[in-house]
Amino acid sequence: MSHDFFEKYNFIAEWFDPEASFSKKFHLSYFIKDDSIELFDLRNLRMFLKRTKCDGVRLCDIYVGASVKIYSRLMKIVDYADVETKRKLSQTSQKTFGFIKPDGINKKGAIFDMILERGLKVVNLKMVLMNNDLARRFLRDQFNDYSDILSHEQILVSGPCILFELIGENSVQVLKELAGPTNPDIARKEAPTTIRGLFGKDTLHNVLHAAESFEAAGKEAKIFLFGEPSTLEKNFQPCMTVTNSTFCIIKPHAIQEGLMGKIIAMIEEKNFKVTGMKMFHLNTAQAEEFLEVYKSVVPEYSGMVSQLSSGPCLAMTVESESYGPNTPQEFRNFAGPSDPDIAKELRPNTIRAKFGKDKVKNAIHVTDLPEDAPLEIEYFFQLLE
Repeated sequence: MSHDFFEKYNFIAEWFDPEASFSKKFHLSYFIKDDSIELFDLRNLRMFLKRTKCDGVRLCDIYVGASVKIYSRLMKIVDYADVETKRKLSQTSQKTFGFIKPDGINKKGAIFDMILERGLKVVNLKMVLMNNDLARRFLRDQFNDYSDILSHEQILVSGPCILFELIGENSVQVLKELAGPTNPDIARKEAPTTIRGLFGKDTLHNVLHAAESFEAAGKEAKIFLFGEPSTLEKNFQPCMTVTNSTFCIIKPHAIQEGLMGKIIAMIEEKNFKVTGMKMFHLNTAQAEEFLEVYKSVVPEYSGMVSQLSSGPCLAMTVESESYGPNTPQEFRNFAGPSDPDIAKELRPNTIRAKFGKDKVKNAIHVTDLPEDAPLEIEYFFQLLE
């Protein structure tokens, strides 16, 4: 489809200026013809960035709630700037909410791969232990019978859940169809290739919750992901482990390429277990701080910082009963050499050999030294929370 040179989508974006210590608002225009960007400063009423191509910024990355890196500035899209943009993108950028239940945790890699293969994009994710109060609050909207609420509550609090928010065209309906009938016996007969058809056991152990409607998705996301920090802290307990564990980040390029599910599945097929997960969007300063140890060591440092702050990344804690205290070293070996070309030659069955592109876009970051694992876990799961 050909587009007019001036055809564009318009958004309101915010950028926190660390020097001035306040947020600045901009009118952001995305020109469809050549994927260029223009920024107008709404406070000073002047052009901030003339129309220009910005590498790495795609229309699919720009939606309300997204953070977009534009020339080292991390800008948050807070609203549509006009009715026409909202009308055109409301379906293609529709959000939905769901979570993998404790009985589906061991299939999380395969489940996310199925979701991503359908064209949906994960924009928010957190692995948590849910408490009884929150589980009951959610289930009251799902069931009328108290016995149903109680039995499902026992399942939800029995182990970790992975909460996630997705975006994509008609995402609510797509996720519901992908999940399949709530009764896995029916799913296996009528929709055997759905998530519940493949992995569900019964109506209590049916692996996945998918929001019923756009309105329900917004309400559930607010309950589980966007409530007051004090409320979320009360209702959730961290589920990651530090003993005999290491730390891993799936890098932004791998997230954007839809490789998240495949990487998680590969990890858990090799006697490793992902015990903690959370999606982050680092700014440049945070990426520099985390990667500072590499600053004077590797020539790719600036590229590594740029990559880690270029989009959402997935931080994970990884443990292994098989390897015990040797988990960090064994997992580092499994990740493969930092250069994917070398990995393909010497260690073709490693993560970077299969999913890496170059020394910067090499799919994952892994802890180098065992003693650094607790520090990296603390940085992401405590200091950045």
